[in-house]
Amino acid sequence: MCELTAGYTKPPCASTGGTKSVIVYNTENQTAITIASNVVSALTVTAGKAFRITPDMASIDFTETVTRSRENNSIFYASTCAITLKDDTQATRDLVDLISKGFITIIQEKENGKNLVAGNNLVYGSENGMTVDTSAITTGMNYEDLNGVVISLVGKESYIAPKIDNATLPTV
Repeated sequence: MCELTAGYTKPPCASTGGTKSVIVYNTENQTAITIASNVVSALTVTAGKAFRITPDMASIDFTETVTRSRENNSIFYASTCAITLKDDTQATRDLVDLISKGFITIIQEKENGKNLVAGNNLVYGSENGMTVDTSAITTGMNYEDLNGVVISLVGKESYIAPKIDNATLPTV
């Protein structure tokens, strides 16, 4: 049944947006995940196969779009992620190459720090993985232009991105 169970009250204080870092791993290295009520209670990733990416501030953006078709009585959750890495080292280029070839699960570690004990981090692509739409490596034209890469990933799941608390995050 799709019955409403709660309302909404605006928060009493302003909040900040943004993403502090992401943890990425190839979806096939996720050996177990338990999700109930949109919360990950257990996650196992093959040892040494999860990696943290911590770029400069304001360099990661996530959007999750709920799409419903009345005609087909169907729903899905589309996710997009853009990660800007502000360098062009060979290690960064190699990272872009590897992310571009796989199915990736991404854990967003939010900047605002709200409810971190309860789990304010989100897992995108936990079942189907996310894939690269484009990876744009640019040198820029002017001194002040980006000399780096923007990795744009897309994903689609049958459920909203679940929360995960810090204690359940995979070891990186």
